[in-house]
Amino acid sequence: MDKFGIGDEDGIVLVAGIKVAYPSHTIQVGTVMRYK
Repeated sequence: MDKFGIGDEDGIVLVAGIKVAYPSHTIQVGTVMRYK
């Protein structure tokens, strides 16, 4: 039942990788990943 905890960690890693490719979409992707 720690979906939020796992999602947070996964989200940070995903955002970090996307930030390099899409620095302008970091906020948009980060919000979506955090919401999921």
